Amino acid sequence: MNHELRGRLAQVDTSFWTLQELKQIALAGFPKLNAEISDELATRLAREACGSPQLMQRICLDVCFDLGLEVELSNRKKIEFDEPRLQSILEKSSTHTDFGTMLANMHQGPKTRGSERRVHKLIDGTEGDVYRVLLLAIAYGDPVMTLPYPVLMDRIQAVCVGDQPTGGSVVQACYQLDVIARRVAPNERVLEWDSADLTGTINIVNPYFLFFLRASRNLYKLGTKK
Repeated sequence: MNHELRGRLAQVDTSFWTLQELKQIALAGFPKLNAEISDELATRLAREACGSPQLMQRICLDVCFDLGLEVELSNRKKIEFDEPRLQSILEKSSTHTDFGTMLANMHQGPKTRGSERRVHKLIDGTEGDVYRVLLLAIAYGDPVMTLPYPVLMDRIQAVCVGDQPTGGSVVQACYQLDVIARRVAPNERVLEWDSADLTGTINIVNPYFLFFLRASRNLYKLGTKK
């Protein structure tokens, strides 16, 4: 830190936006193009933005590209699309941020010593060790930036078909994800494991990472790679 700048800087609140705040981007923006978006769909898009207004803007822009909304329409048009089309739009949005290398390193985990890791069957039709289970659990359900251990274990149970990793292996894998994130991107905060409590909490610091994990096909492809 440059001590000569002390007293000349102000702290800026960079907390995540709420769902209601993110919705306003869509509810205020699309009418400018004479396009109508329902409150339900605006909520759906806002939920996927992981608390980031920049991501919300990106998603809305890709909705416009997908629907051909490049200029103000002469006639009012209602924005509608099904879930597969939305997933396709979100996947396109995920190409504007790349955590492929970090995700691949996290999926592989550290080098094993001795016995191989236990493999678990998963709800997406793939199989994987505790690291794949953990990443799938983080991506599961609604996007959440903070995952305390009990919530994480509930998600792990939801994504596993049959047996699941032990609590000890999950805690160790969470610690290793933190190590990998710092190693791959030493100058960027992406994911952190807070082990201050007995079990700990995973904090997703960078919403773009969570969005990439959920919206891109990378995690699925890593699970099907032979």
